[in-house]
Amino acid sequence: MALSFDGINDRIDYPSVHTPVGGPFSFACRFSLSAASENEYFLLVESGVSDFGLTIWLRDDAGQQGLAVTCSGANASVLRYSAPQALVIDIWYDLIVTWDGNSSASNIHIYLNGTELNYVTSTDGAAPLRAQDGNWIIAGRAIDNLRNFSGRLADVGAWNVILSEAQRAMFNAGQPPARIQGASLVFDARFVGGNTIDAVTLNSGLKYGNPQTFGHPTNIVAINSLAGTFRQTVVSSNDSPLPSTVNVAAGAILPSNGQSVFSTVLQVASSITVEDNFEGGNTDIGRVQIANTSSVSPLITLYARPNRNIEGNSPSQIYYSLACRLTGVSGKAPTFRFNLTDENPNSIYGAGGWPADWRAWFSYDQLSWQRLSNSSVVGNFQEVSGDSVFTEDTVYIATRLPYNPSRVNSHTDAIMTNSVVSEPASSLGKNFIYGQSATTTRDGDGVVVPALNLISYRISNDASGPIDGTLKRKAVLISGQHASEDQGNWQLEAFVNFLLNDSVIANELLRDWEFFVYPMVNPSGRWGNAYRGTLQEGQRGVDPNRDWPGGSASGRLQVVSATRLAIEQDTGNRITAFIDFHGRLRETDSIFRFPNSINDSFVQSVNARHPVNSVVSSAAEGIAETYYRTALGVPLSVTSEGSAVVTSVSEYALLGEAIAKALNDCFREGLFHSHSLSVSGAFQVPNQLANVGNVENQLAQISIAELWLS
Repeated sequence: MALSFDGINDRIDYPSVHTPVGGPFSFACRFSLSAASENEYFLLVESGVSDFGLTIWLRDDAGQQGLAVTCSGANASVLRYSAPQALVIDIWYDLIVTWDGNSSASNIHIYLNGTELNYVTSTDGAAPLRAQDGNWIIAGRAIDNLRNFSGRLADVGAWNVILSEAQRAMFNAGQPPARIQGASLVFDARFVGGNTIDAVTLNSGLKYGNPQTFGHPTNIVAINSLAGTFRQTVVSSNDSPLPSTVNVAAGAILPSNGQSVFSTVLQVASSITVEDNFEGGNTDIGRVQIANTSSVSPLITLYARPNRNIEGNSPSQIYYSLACRLTGVSGKAPTFRFNLTDENPNSIYGAGGWPADWRAWFSYDQLSWQRLSNSSVVGNFQEVSGDSVFTEDTVYIATRLPYNPSRVNSHTDAIMTNSVVSEPASSLGKNFIYGQSATTTRDGDGVVVPALNLISYRISNDASGPIDGTLKRKAVLISGQHASEDQGNWQLEAFVNFLLNDSVIANELLRDWEFFVYPMVNPSGRWGNAYRGTLQEGQRGVDPNRDWPGGSASGRLQVVSATRLAIEQDTGNRITAFIDFHGRLRETDSIFRFPNSINDSFVQSVNARHPVNSVVSSAAEGIAETYYRTALGVPLSVTSEGSAVVTSVSEYALLGEAIAKALNDCFREGLFHSHSLSVSGAFQVPNQLANVGNVENQLAQISIAELWLS
């Protein structure tokens, strides 16, 4: 979340957090201006009581704003002022400042959206610098309540190290401060739910005025490009297509990672902008057409970028999704047309259109999503529109309900302090992180996809156990294998939220089970809005759910191998239930794939709670469900696939809750018995699978996983 400050009375005061002077220090935040700013503070670290120490601020320079750092000294202060920046109201920016703690101005570095700024003033200080041992003031100063910030702040963090280029790139890729690996965090104010808790010291900041809760900024991929020209097709207000050359200044394209790519920003004369340079974005910007630009109802034609399918090619009718960001649409009610033909790049959904009750989605903040009311097939396009005008200038459009890696981060942050949530062995002492995806690029335009964290957590009530005195059963929940199947993540989140709702059934589950959760196995594919793959270089077309042991592509994908090893480390592969949450690409119903009797009983229970279709699947080798069922003998191993068509997030929530309740039903019905066996000398079971070869007939009805419960 973010907090919005009025520039007059709003600020937050924290007791002393850390003394930056004399040692390495880094500060970061995301900010968005709500008005033309003057001299306004991001952070003031006081010296003593109400004396100036370290100030990171917006500096007015003849009506233009630059970024500035001042380190106050008894004799002379350290000053570092950037050149003026063309900051735009209501646009989010990433700010990072690093300093070695000494009096040389050249050792202060200011980065905006990943690029170090040019400086117009660099003045060295004179020792001694002031102590910087007082309160930390966010968005103003306490001495006179002046210089208050007017806009929104999010992800405010500080470290007692100088962030490296790789660490800065992680923040610019949307990672919150707590998830910047290898950095020593001293301050972390996420403003989740509007609270002001510093997650490091656990101190709450004292609010002055009335800062308002605001949606978290969209994670923006930045693009490094020199000023240049490129060809676009822009349709004029009288509907005549006109080839147009659009000049794009370097400052208009956000920089990152030195990757030079074709622009992903289209700016048209009407000030309507179409972009896909953000997490989950997917639009072929070079083919965007906008007609009726001066009217209340412009017509915007959109195509998806060319992606690769699981074979690594781009055959006809491969099922992509599309997502873009529009600006300049407040007070307008656009009609959108999505390509349905098989021309290159291929269709978003395939000739014939979406199901009749499908609708596109829109959001102002990527947190709360609403459906556009109308949908129909017009020629080779799916045409969608709403019944009313947009009320904000920036709007996100998506053909499916997005669930991106940043939501995994924010959801984990929201639950991590719950007493029943803990780090399992795979992420113990690592902030719930068991690995990272590799840096790669998107299909179709080469935009850099940053390294992204792989998250794991454990949920269980360690103060209680099954009433029959047996051991807790272990359940593994994974999702996000397939890049385009966001539905699975919505189901998994709902399952987890149900476990934490303090209901009778939830508490029974926490008593009887340990849940090991891996919410996003393929973050790079989801971030890059691919079809199924991970976008891993050299293996871009490999399907993650064919990469598990036994599959033709087994062991080729880094994220699958890391997840499989994390599960083994966390559970010893002594697993009673394995649920892999997926989604359907075009069908209107939810299904379960299941191949044995226990799964059958489980799905019947799901149906009693929330009807779904049940599919007895042959399940190809290399699928996660197959691996855990056949190789490891997990009694309950299923794949849940959520519907491609829902009217609200609550529909996924109902299915996720039904799955949790069904697991409890099956436990109550005795489907996961603890067997007491004595087969002397037959096998040993330290941290590896039992070899039941010679006693297979006698134990035919008892799964390997059940042996762990004896």
